[in-house]
Amino acid sequence: MADKGDEGSAKTEGGAGGEEVVEEQKEEEGPPIYPLVVQCDVSPEWAEDIVDKVNNYYEKYGSNFEACAKMIKSYMDDKYAVEGKWHVVIGDSFALDVFCNKGSLIYMLVAGTTAVILWKCP
Repeated sequence: MADKGDEGSAKTEGGAGGEEVVEEQKEEEGPPIYPLVVQCDVSPEWAEDIVDKVNNYYEKYGSNFEACAKMIKSYMDDKYAVEGKWHVVIGDSFALDVFCNKGSLIYMLVAGTTAVILWKCP
């Protein structure tokens, strides 16, 4: 009985203070793992699938952007290439200005600073 009382008082005393420490640790862990979609011109069903696949390939290949881009392009061409081919650019520091088909552009950030852009041209 005394042990249970001690645990309860420890939880009560460290409740707010303990949560703040946990939040501070999460902020210091580094960039988020999950992708952040910056711009999306594809259907919501496609977007969900594309974001999941890009995230999976990025986790698998990490900093090997060339292999990751090839796998994403292969997947997109096999599944979503009705007219034209998909183009994929992955990197940390670049600028891009593209003309693409309506409904075929998605721009996201993975791991905080790595940009992934997919678009389709006829």
